[in-house]
Amino acid sequence: GPVSVKGRGWESPLGLTCRAIEANVDRCSLDMNRVIRDRKLYLIEPAMGKAMIALNAKDFGNFITHPLLKAQTPCLPGKQEDGIFEFLKEDVDIIANPNNKDDEGIVIFYGNCLGKRWRCELRRSSNKAVIKAVPASSNSDSSHLLQEESRELSTLISIFFNSLVFELDGTYLSFKDLSITTSSNRKRTNDRSINESNTQLLVALAIKVKKFPSPGTPF
Repeated sequence: GPVSVKGRGWESPLGLTCRAIEANVDRCSLDMNRVIRDRKLYLIEPAMGKAMIALNAKDFGNFITHPLLKAQTPCLPGKQEDGIFEFLKEDVDIIANPNNKDDEGIVIFYGNCLGKRWRCELRRSSNKAVIKAVPASSNSDSSHLLQEESRELSTLISIFFNSLVFELDGTYLSFKDLSITTSSNRKRTNDRSINESNTQLLVALAIKVKKFPSPGTPF
């Protein structure tokens, strides 16, 4: 039958955090003979489902720098180590635009690549994540080469988010959609200091469970 898991204020041993999580698997068929024999849960077929996680700025920083994402680190082709985009945990900001219905808000984060620090803006467009990367330094020139690097990085990091698969010992979470929301339990205001803690990134994920994670699996 279906399986549902909900939680709030969750943190993993390796520092993955979220404000809230809700996961639902539609159908879970167990091989009861093996369950009884081995005292472990075995699936007859992969279980499919969906999940929603709520992240604040700190959670997002923890997510993009999590050790399990190292293997998927985006890298510009032909640039060797210099082309690896190193996500940074610090200075993440989630900004909602409640007064502009056409702008769903942005997530601002930073990273190092090609010997520079880059400022990245993540937006939602047509159920996909779209990232715009620009040099973080205001002193950077606007040369043709820099504009080309910006375009290449924007495309690279957008592909990274939209094709992201978070694998946890036989359970696979893949990106589906995102939205930015500000909780309505406080009066909306232009004062960023008040709204900052209430603004969260909601990420919709698809779940595929080939096997249940082993107890004690680090993540």
